[in-house]
Amino acid sequence: MNELDKVLAEWANLEWVWPHSPKCKCGAVDNDDSKRSWYSKEGNDYHLATRFYHEDIDFGSDLTACFKWLEPKAMNPDVKFILEMGGSSQKPTCILSTMTGNEYIGYGEDAPSAYCDAMVRLKDGEK
Repeated sequence: MNELDKVLAEWANLEWVWPHSPKCKCGAVDNDDSKRSWYSKEGNDYHLATRFYHEDIDFGSDLTACFKWLEPKAMNPDVKFILEMGGSSQKPTCILSTMTGNEYIGYGEDAPSAYCDAMVRLKDGEK
C-alpha cells in the first residue's frame, strides 16, 4: 500500500488490525502484517472495510472507495461540498467547493487520483 492510501485510510478512521479479533486476549502475538486487514470501527464492533481479507484500499484508482470512506469524513453539517470533475486534456481536475467559499483543487492522472489529491488538500487545509 502506498503512503497516500495509508494516510487517507487512517484519516477516514480505518484501522489496520488482525482480523481474528482486534481486542483479542488469547495471548497470540500480532506480529505478522500479512494477517491484518483494514477495518472500520462502529462502537465496539469492527467491520471489514475491504471486499476481501488482507486487501489494500487503493483510493488512487477506486472512486467507489473514495466516496465510501473519504466523503463521509469530509462532510460537516455546516459545510456542503460540490464535486466538479473536469479539466483540460493535460490533467483531470477535481474541485471540492465549500459553501463558505473555500476550494480545494486536486490534480491526477484520472478521476480517482484527482479526487484523492483534493481530499488530501482538504485534510491538510491547503487550497
